[in-house]
Amino acid sequence: MKKRIVFCVFLVNHLADLAQVSSELQVIRDNFQKWQPILQKERANSASFFQYVWGMHYEKEQWYTEEQVASDTFLYQKAQLLEEPALGTLVTYEKYAISGDWHIVEDHYFDKNGSLYFVFWRMNTYYAAVPITVQKRAYFNADGTLIRELQSVYKMNTKEEITTEFLDQDIEYKLQLDEVAFYDVWKNKL
Repeated sequence: MKKRIVFCVFLVNHLADLAQVSSELQVIRDNFQKWQPILQKERANSASFFQYVWGMHYEKEQWYTEEQVASDTFLYQKAQLLEEPALGTLVTYEKYAISGDWHIVEDHYFDKNGSLYFVFWRMNTYYAAVPITVQKRAYFNADGTLIRELQSVYKMNTKEEITTEFLDQDIEYKLQLDEVAFYDVWKNKL
C-alpha cells in the first residue's frame, strides 16, 4: 500500500512538472512567432558587431562596431542585435570557420529582463559523409535551466532528413544579455 501511495505521489508530481514545462514551451514558441515579422522588417537595420581574430594561432580577438579591412585579421563572427520593448532582445550570430568547412547561424532570444529563453542554431558543414545542415533548438525556463533540446539533421539546404555521423559543434550561449562577448562594445556605442 505504501509503495502505491509513493508511486501515486511521484506520478502526480511528474505530471505537474510536465504540464509546467509544456506551458513554458508554449510561451517560448508564442514569443518566437511574435519575433518573426519583426525580423523580416528590421534585421537589415539592426546594430552589428564584428569579432576579428589574428595571430599565429588566431589567439588574439577583438569586437568592433564596423567591419575591418586589415589583411592579417579574419572575421570569425558577426553579431546583430534587435531590441523590441514588448519582447526583449534578439542576438543573431554568424560564425565562420577559418578552414571554411562550416558556417553557423544562431538566434539567441532574451526576455525583457535580459534572460535567455531560446536559442535557434543552424550549421552547414562539410564534416560529414555528405554536406549537411544541422538545426538545434534549446529552450530555457526563467531560472536558466535547459528544459528541452531538439536536433534535426538534413542534407544541406534541403528539408530531407538524414542520419549520418558528423563533427558536431556545441551551442555556445550566455544566460544573461549582459554576459555576451560584445556587450561592452555595444554599451559604449550608445
